[in-house]
Amino acid sequence: ISLTNGFSSTPVVYAVEDTYQIVFTTKAKGEAWITIGAEEFNDTFAGYRYTENTVHKITVPMNVLDSAGEYTLHTRAMYLRGPYCSLQGKTLSQNHTWRGVDTSDGLNYYVLADTHNTQKTPLEAATYFGDQLDFLISAGDNVSWIDREADLLNFHTLAGNITKGEIPVIYARGNHETKGVMAKDFE
Repeated sequence: ISLTNGFSSTPVVYAVEDTYQIVFTTKAKGEAWITIGAEEFNDTFAGYRYTENTVHKITVPMNVLDSAGEYTLHTRAMYLRGPYCSLQGKTLSQNHTWRGVDTSDGLNYYVLADTHNTQKTPLEAATYFGDQLDFLISAGDNVSWIDREADLLNFHTLAGNITKGEIPVIYARGNHETKGVMAKDFE
């Protein structure tokens, strides 16, 4: 169990239909939530607040984030979740600006495909538009196979470094993301 918590990756904001799924990682297992203005969005399933994960995926309405232009990540480590009480760490927060997609001057987008676990070259190529990049598309095969947690987080790291959590990512799974013993955990 990690006694030190903190944010361990840049968030990635995936566009999924009319929502965004904001994915980020923490150093310690615990609960996570996002605030946009006065609204709070939690890492939950069927009313259960996840507390045993370090990878967090929180869904927010697209129009809410686009209107606000910013969001705040929050996490609190869970050291003990007992039947009648819990032992948690302090709440940590991290603010992020949100640009979304600006179509007023056309669209600048970058498509990644078949990067197979590489970081440096795709990251350098994605800087072509600089701060004018409107969104990132993954056409799949960003890993060779998924056997370790590092494989699961490979594209997340690359996408976070490119988008800095400020613009959306559209992700299409490739056939290589279906290979390996941990492929089932890649959602």
